[in-house]
Amino acid sequence: MKIHGSGQSAVCNLNPAPNVNSSTLCIIPTQARNVVEDPVGLKKKPNVMSQWLDRLTAAGTSILLVHGEWFDDLRKLAEDARNERDGFTRWLERMEAVVGHAVAHGYGDPDRFVAMGSSRHGFAALHALANIPGIAATVAHQPVVWWPRMTEFDGMDDNAVVRANDLYEMAERFPPRPVLVQTGYDDQRVGQDWIKRLVDGMSGAYEAAGAGHRFTHEIMDIPGHDGARVPTSALDSVVTWMKDQQLV
Repeated sequence: MKIHGSGQSAVCNLNPAPNVNSSTLCIIPTQARNVVEDPVGLKKKPNVMSQWLDRLTAAGTSILLVHGEWFDDLRKLAEDARNERDGFTRWLERMEAVVGHAVAHGYGDPDRFVAMGSSRHGFAALHALANIPGIAATVAHQPVVWWPRMTEFDGMDDNAVVRANDLYEMAERFPPRPVLVQTGYDDQRVGQDWIKRLVDGMSGAYEAAGAGHRFTHEIMDIPGHDGARVPTSALDSVVTWMKDQQLV
């Protein structure tokens, strides 16, 4: 289906929960169109996002997949930013339309809308949580946290678009909504120092808000963006965390 709103549109695929009484909706961006078109029938599922699908459906959640578009080509995203075109805000407009559509059509309980993403889409999930009140919680797996760390954004530390979408400046917007951040122990692509800075900032914000139990940082037994297979324990812990936070 195609969802329209604020001049942006989003190609989506909805998998209703096998348990009709379920009220949890997982909103998951993906850059693979064939996953959006046929998430269940696809035999070889790319990236960690798709490895969540079986676990989430087994837990009784509904899943709404959203094609990423603005995050498909990082070089294009960086080029746009250099020319003062904000692809991050365009992404938010798409997500706002998706969340609004989900509420209007009763896809789940708005208090149980969980944005989930990996890497660039881990950033997108956190960015959406900071800016869209309709998202109740977020799972960010190995998220990009500071774009100038990425090769495509090299030298863009003072870029106005990058600065306007700085997660570090958004930490206080997250509490008390639950957040799970999963990272490796030595992620050279994303930058371990940048990860620590964000995690420390978010942890401090949650503690200050009296909601420390709502923020979880899980360090996985892999370095990070190095092609290593995500441990089964890390995949399983997503559903466990959602149950602990009473999201499912």
